[in-house]
Amino acid sequence: MMSKLLMSLLVVTATLSARVSDKDLTEFFKSFVIRSYSAKVSKMDIKEIKKVEGHPEWEAYSVVMKVMRKKQELPVDLTILVNGDLMTTMLVDANRGVDYTHRVKKSVGSLYAGSKNGQVNAKVITTYMKNFYLKAPYNENVKAKIVDVQSVKGHAPWSAYLAIITFQNRGQDVSIPKIIFSDGKLMTTELVDYKKKIDFSREIKPKLPESIYDSSHLLFGNQNAKHKLVVFSDPQCPFCMEIVPKIMKAAKEHPDTIALYYYHFPLIQLHPVSEVLVRIIHVAQELGRKDIVEKIYTLKIDPRERDVDRIIKAVKDHTGFPVTKEQIDDPKVLATIKKDEESAEELMVSGTPTVFVDGKWDKMRNRYKLLIK
Repeated sequence: MMSKLLMSLLVVTATLSARVSDKDLTEFFKSFVIRSYSAKVSKMDIKEIKKVEGHPEWEAYSVVMKVMRKKQELPVDLTILVNGDLMTTMLVDANRGVDYTHRVKKSVGSLYAGSKNGQVNAKVITTYMKNFYLKAPYNENVKAKIVDVQSVKGHAPWSAYLAIITFQNRGQDVSIPKIIFSDGKLMTTELVDYKKKIDFSREIKPKLPESIYDSSHLLFGNQNAKHKLVVFSDPQCPFCMEIVPKIMKAAKEHPDTIALYYYHFPLIQLHPVSEVLVRIIHVAQELGRKDIVEKIYTLKIDPRERDVDRIIKAVKDHTGFPVTKEQIDDPKVLATIKKDEESAEELMVSGTPTVFVDGKWDKMRNRYKLLIK
């Protein structure tokens, strides 16, 4: 029989071989923490490796590194938590309310207090966000609404809770989409399969409800087409200006194959001009002038333009389409745009263009090409 000493040595050897390398930690940090391939880690030191208290399947790597970014060397002191292929820099024990991310543990008691059967619900997520994610003064009046729950592929029992988090900023309600991951014991907003290079927070979107295929949003194609595409777009977003006209063309040329449902999602902080342009587009749609929608996507205008008269004139000069302030200020137009933005929030749309093909998020925005081959 194998001696206890030999067995112990084999266990130690297996544990050491399973531990991640400096290179793995560095790549995780660059790709998923600061999300910059241009940053260079000039030095990485692992100061300590220890088991996470109460969760021995997880190991905490306390690392110190020097990062070169924009010709500046910045010191970084970080804890990276590892369990097999999974990595994260944020980990909270939901049962005890303990944050294992920081060296000074913070405990707020069980996050499941008041939760039936110890299950993650909106109240649990609210408590998590208030105590471990949002910082003062933004962690007051926090509310969470769960819009979908999905399993994390290949990593049972982890689940992704897709939620809308509402909090106050300078007296105004602010809503943000957020994914909270939990295996029933631990919670985090960051979960990465570092071997497959998958950041699950960027890979999961809510399922589309049937109500999204509303006839009033059908831009091109037949409603009973074989495939349904949903696009959330901003007419001044550079990526939208490149991709969306191609999708429109595909739906126009293959109406029995593609039904294109178009939703407004102006990124006003980046392109203030879009706030007016989407209203003009909607008026054009209501008048049956779908050609104007396409033409506005080729409009060259300062994205920071806010003068309504100038924008209306620019659109008329470019497309020949006359529109008035009264038309675009119609309460029905404003309500439609607001409802589109609410739909985007429910589906956790955060950028443009966001494309769904047959109910599934098309991250690369090119699956429509396969439908018309």
